[in-house]
Amino acid sequence: MRRWRPRGLMGPLVTVVLLVGLLAACGGSGLTINDPDDHGSSKADGSSGGGGSSGGGGGSDDGLAWVPFGPNDPQIPNDWAGYRALAQRDCVGVASRVNRDNKLWQALIAVCAAAVRGDQDQWGPAAKALAASGGAHLFSDNGNPDLCLEGVVRGLLERALAWHRRHPGRKPAVRRLRVDGRTKCGEEENLRQNPPEVTDPSTEETQPSETTQPSTEETQPSETTQASTATTG
Repeated sequence: MRRWRPRGLMGPLVTVVLLVGLLAACGGSGLTINDPDDHGSSKADGSSGGGGSSGGGGGSDDGLAWVPFGPNDPQIPNDWAGYRALAQRDCVGVASRVNRDNKLWQALIAVCAAAVRGDQDQWGPAAKALAASGGAHLFSDNGNPDLCLEGVVRGLLERALAWHRRHPGRKPAVRRLRVDGRTKCGEEENLRQNPPEVTDPSTEETQPSETTQPSTEETQPSETTQASTATTG
């Protein structure tokens, strides 16, 4: 008697099991940053994790990661003030707080208008200003170039212009990066404003150490045993 075997079921069953395992493994990967002002979420590299898009069309590459600003980052009236407005996506505030002759700020003002407000005419000026910004810098509170902050905004310009080249005529969903405390650049600026106290060892007065005072007591000769004068009889 031949034993019955379930034919045609093992292949689809194995496929289903493998698909379930793959979905479970992928479901928890990737850092997402939610923005209450936008729908969906964005991964840390700026790509969209789903949700709606702005400016027409859907897809998985509609998101643009913006720049971060922490609640404890510097609140000072220099390029940090312009950067804070930029992080808050306040394009008018950026333009009112910075040196508009600076090519780097010109590029950032234009990118803010293009990416945040959807002004498509500003993508060209942004690219042109960035190309001419080789000698332009952002400055820290002590008047020296802030290379950390400059690196962050140049990264934003490159990301934004690359996104525009992939999606001409469209507006990205701008994603804010949330930070607790200070950003890395904010920590560096805080150390410049409040440098740790360093003690110069050469200015310290060395106090003479306590030494053992020589004894002033005169040593009395010890009593010696007197020789016996008694004679043995």
